[in-house]
Amino acid sequence: MNKCFITAFVLFIALATNAYAQEHNQTLKAHVHGLSELTLVIEGNQVEIQLTSPAMDLVGFEYEANTKKDVAMVENAASKLQQHDTLFVFSGTSCKHLATSIDTSDLIKSQHHDDMEHDKHDNHKGHDDHEEHESHHSEITANYQYTCEQSALLSSIKVGLFELFPNIHKIHTMWIKQNKQGSDAILANHPVIQF
Repeated sequence: MNKCFITAFVLFIALATNAYAQEHNQTLKAHVHGLSELTLVIEGNQVEIQLTSPAMDLVGFEYEANTKKDVAMVENAASKLQQHDTLFVFSGTSCKHLATSIDTSDLIKSQHHDDMEHDKHDNHKGHDDHEEHESHHSEITANYQYTCEQSALLSSIKVGLFELFPNIHKIHTMWIKQNKQGSDAILANHPVIQF
C-alpha cells in the first residue's frame, strides 16, 4: 500500500469522524453497543476498509479473555472477520483481496501479565491500574485491503457483518471515492453501501 494512500486514509478517518460527531452533536468516543463503524477509502484501484466494533457485539464480553472459553470466543470472532469474501461483496467491478489484519489486543493481551514475567519487574510503578483495564470498553478493529480492476465502476458493497454477528444492529459508514465522499447508516434489512 503506498504511503500517500495510507496518509489519505488516516486523514479521511479523522475528518469524517469529526464531521459526523459535529453533525450528530456527539463524540464517537462514546461506546455504543450494537453500533459499529465502517470506513472506506478508494484511491486509484486501491480499496481500504476499516471496521471498528464494540467487542460486546462480536464476542459477547469486553473484559480481557481469562479462560480458554473466552479466548476461543475471541478467536472465533477473529476467524469470522477473516471471511472477507462473505463480509464484503463488490458490485460494478472485480476486486481482489490483498490483506486482512484483525486487532483483538483489547481482549487478548500479550504474556506481559503472566506471573513469571511480572516477577521480573523490579519496579511495579504504573502497574497499579490492573482493575482499570478490566472495566474499560473494548473494541475490535479489522482492516481489509483490496485492489479493483476499475474502481471508478464500483457502485456498491454488500456488507455481510449482520449475518455473522447478530449483535450488530447498525453500522455507521463513511467513505471517500475519487472526488466524492459520503456517510450513511446501514441496517440488517438493507446492508448495502451505495456510492
